[in-house]
Amino acid sequence: MNIIGIIGAMPSELADIRKTLAGSAVVKHSGFEFYINVFDGKLIVNACCGIAKVNAAVCAQVMIDRFNVEAIINTGVAGGMDDSVKICDIVVSNEVLPHDLELRFLNNYPPYNSIFKADENLVKIACETCDDFHYARHIGRIVSGESFISCSEIKKEICGKFSPLAVDMESSAVGHCAFINGIPFLSLRCISDNSDLTTGWFAISAPPWVLVMLYCRASRFKSLRTVISEIPNRFASSFTSTLCCFCRISSMARHLSLLFTVSTILLTFFIIYVI
Repeated sequence: MNIIGIIGAMPSELADIRKTLAGSAVVKHSGFEFYINVFDGKLIVNACCGIAKVNAAVCAQVMIDRFNVEAIINTGVAGGMDDSVKICDIVVSNEVLPHDLELRFLNNYPPYNSIFKADENLVKIACETCDDFHYARHIGRIVSGESFISCSEIKKEICGKFSPLAVDMESSAVGHCAFINGIPFLSLRCISDNSDLTTGWFAISAPPWVLVMLYCRASRFKSLRTVISEIPNRFASSFTSTLCCFCRISSMARHLSLLFTVSTILLTFFIIYVI
């Protein structure tokens, strides 16, 4: 794949990618700003779509039409919907669907499908990357709707109908758009809260982006020393630091500007070096 699209709902979900892929060309289409870089022989296009399904679907379609992307990755944070999924765990989608729409309307009318499958190869790459860095990850269903889920009763109702691992407000729309265009798709989410009132303090601890970038898939490089020498000086200090972000998570946690999003970090390096 030579043209890869990345969509996040909030600027914080794309901040690390944009910092690392500095010097982006920025092109505006249909109200969205698309950040464009060529890296490792691939064209990387990322955009902040805004919150909720309509924004996500329109952004994905514009990205496909304008840049002919060969795969779309939706990244960011999400609410946990299963007891096995803990805060800071990664959920890799195997399928996405809306939880706030009668699925018969999608099954009986275009696009004649209501559950949008993630690309198996992208799922495999995402899981291998998480495993390489010992991040807890889960493969499963992600559902999306036009509301922030923070009520235990609503969470129970959604779980009873759909048995998802995570809930957000965009994944199903991006998956839907990718499906009708025949584009490989994946949603990769870091769990920020429990989608109810039980969430407390948590800590995120992980290597900085550059360290992660170098370590991942190291066997693919002829010389790690060569790679290190090519890293801009402004990233040098990152090698000896570990970024720790302690956040007070409330029912509105996903709307905070998180300093560090694990899923964004993981997403970037497996796209650039593996796809």
